[in-house]
Amino acid sequence: MCRAFPLNRLQTSSNCLLKIPIHIVVSINGEDRFYRQTRGWAMGKNYSPPASDQYMGHWEDDLEVIAWEVGGHVIFVVRFADDYLVCYKGTFDSIDKWVDLLNKKHPNIKVTVELEVNRRISFLDILMERTQDKFITSVYRKACNTNQVVPYYSYTQHKYKLAGVRSDVIRAHRYCSSPILLDNELKFIFQKFSLYGYPSYILENIFQQIYSDLQLKARALPAPPT
Repeated sequence: MCRAFPLNRLQTSSNCLLKIPIHIVVSINGEDRFYRQTRGWAMGKNYSPPASDQYMGHWEDDLEVIAWEVGGHVIFVVRFADDYLVCYKGTFDSIDKWVDLLNKKHPNIKVTVELEVNRRISFLDILMERTQDKFITSVYRKACNTNQVVPYYSYTQHKYKLAGVRSDVIRAHRYCSSPILLDNELKFIFQKFSLYGYPSYILENIFQQIYSDLQLKARALPAPPT
């Protein structure tokens, strides 16, 4: 009997992907030592992210085929960098076999799995909950998050303080899938910044401005097909 476990997150370590000719010179006590990077891309180089992304696109080509071979079914796969969200239908045993086969594809790419708990799982900073006919989404915060922000009366440019509020409010509008979740998130944001001295009138103005901007953008979009 197959059971659905549609929200399984796979993480890969992309520390070493390909052999490339990169040489590093390190001077120790006046003596130059030469090192050759034999795997992976150089950190900080502008070509490293797109090259890694291209390789991961090649690596994931047969995810569905491998799942089918072990008796499972991949309904959809989405990826951001090295973080995967997989909608998978199958047994626990088939998931284990699937992951084992994925870990044999490349010696430097290892997959770990996080299964949903009570139909809920996080992906990046989004908390997803599975119901019978849809997904419910909201903002996700790790347990170690202290919710600290730049104090309003700190010696920081004013535009950076306002930008922190705006980013939180925009994220709330984008992630929260219901008016109730959005209202709760906005209340949390208001209280969080108020604790650090942000005046209520500034927070209210930002909230209203973002709401108006999003409404204008929504009206500018083409009507959905009927």
